[in-house]
Amino acid sequence: MLGASQNPVAGPALLTFVTTCKGRLSHLQLTLPTWLAQRDCAVIVVDYGCPDGAGDWVAAHHPQVAVVRVNDDASFCLARARNAALPHIRTDWVCFIDADIRVTGDLAGWFAEQPNPAGFYRPDPFDFDTGGTVLCRVQDVQRAGGYDELIRGYGGEDTDLYARLLRIGVPRRAFNGAWLAPIRHDTEARLRFYQDKDLEQHRRLFLLYRTIKLDLIDLHKRMLSADELRTIFGLAQQALAANAPLSIKLGEQPEFPAFGGFSLQRSLVYNLTARQTP
Repeated sequence: MLGASQNPVAGPALLTFVTTCKGRLSHLQLTLPTWLAQRDCAVIVVDYGCPDGAGDWVAAHHPQVAVVRVNDDASFCLARARNAALPHIRTDWVCFIDADIRVTGDLAGWFAEQPNPAGFYRPDPFDFDTGGTVLCRVQDVQRAGGYDELIRGYGGEDTDLYARLLRIGVPRRAFNGAWLAPIRHDTEARLRFYQDKDLEQHRRLFLLYRTIKLDLIDLHKRMLSADELRTIFGLAQQALAANAPLSIKLGEQPEFPAFGGFSLQRSLVYNLTARQTP
């Protein structure tokens, strides 16, 4: 169940920082002040059933920060948590950022000086722990379909969104990655609230599902419906469970009607196998 924003974003702002928190209050207590120090920025914290009571702590200590609560999921879905914030954003631009990342440079000041900001901005140089940080128009995120909530395991929901932004004509750009300082932690902490602890299995499923999805987006030249995505995801799960190739039927090419007596069937075939080591 989604809870409404407790503390409305007040006053005009340049952009909104959006973070999610489940079991990361100790990190949020260190990083949130660095976002609030950015000029002309609002902040939204999504409390995704946080056992530490992140939403209550934010409301008590930083009442200017908006809190959105998701309290109907015992596990964690970062994509759903980020999407939950979208209706509460009151600025044209959003910066999605993890609860364990401090902003140490003048990111908002730099952005304010851009004469015609456009595209989606990722940190450069790249750091694995800050790679999910992105600055983009809220409208572009919505046009791309938001984060894919079928991707529930650790990792992949960010690069999946970036690929779809590119496909709707939103160019990739960069901001100074040195302005971000991650709080380092181990993989066990990352997987704490995910049901699937098999990181390699998740990566295989994500690779297959995302590849099929993007191929079909390219072929159909449109975003796919929720039903289509669920179907593709289910087929990818079945193929991995059976360790078998997956065939996606496309039907006849509508631009080239078949001649009498002929029928041309098309399909995409995916065969996910381990790389052969020399």
